[in-house]
Amino acid sequence: KGGYKGTVIMVPLKVHEANSARDALAKSLYSRLFDYIVMRINQSIPFQSSNYYIGVLDIAGFEYFTVNSFEQFCINYCNEKLQQFFNQRILKDEQELYKKEGLGVKNVSFVDNQDCIDLVETKGTGIFSLLDEESKLPKPNSQHFTTAVQTNNSKHFRLALPRKSKLKEHREIRDEDGFLIRHFAGAVCYTTKHFIDKNNDALHASLEMVAQECKNQFMELLFRQGGGSQRSGKLTFDSVGNKFMKQLSELMLKLNTTGTNFV
Repeated sequence: KGGYKGTVIMVPLKVHEANSARDALAKSLYSRLFDYIVMRINQSIPFQSSNYYIGVLDIAGFEYFTVNSFEQFCINYCNEKLQQFFNQRILKDEQELYKKEGLGVKNVSFVDNQDCIDLVETKGTGIFSLLDEESKLPKPNSQHFTTAVQTNNSKHFRLALPRKSKLKEHREIRDEDGFLIRHFAGAVCYTTKHFIDKNNDALHASLEMVAQECKNQFMELLFRQGGGSQRSGKLTFDSVGNKFMKQLSELMLKLNTTGTNFV
């Protein structure tokens, strides 16, 4: 501890800590490379600005497997948001237009899934929020996180224990190892064992500094463009779930301000 400013202090890591640091670097490299490719594609389009454009959204398919982890949870949450947009834009708005124009069209009823969305994204008690809180603990534990989700939402209609599943494999999951969510497309049982690891996207500043000093010019470029706002030796926690929720919110805002056609 201590030392003059700029002094390099070697801190040995435990095996699981080194593995986490390695995985964080790999995820950061993948993310920066993806952003770089998108940026270069945008640069190749010979227009500085446009008032009219066509955007194509490939809606992710609803996922339901024997083992459903963090990836399926994010995809199905995305589908809940898109289904709500579809309900509003096609079913509710269109029916109001038909009624206004005096068309004798039979009313189509639909279930509002806002409660399912709230279960995922509500601050404090929502699944993403509880996952972030667990990830910040000195010793995060998936079973503790699962119990927190069930305790904070014990009376929520959309949430149930794995034993409520129709699949035998899911009914054998212990209460503290998963939870079941009643989505608009059907109930899905999630196994939470790897939720914390997959949600953690923290990159240690020392690794970022190493990448910025890399002799490979392209690697150095990717990490130089990424900033360097972290204080030396510190972890900046910006979870995968939080970033996913923000990006999805930006997408929904764009969809709500544009004309939409469904194929």
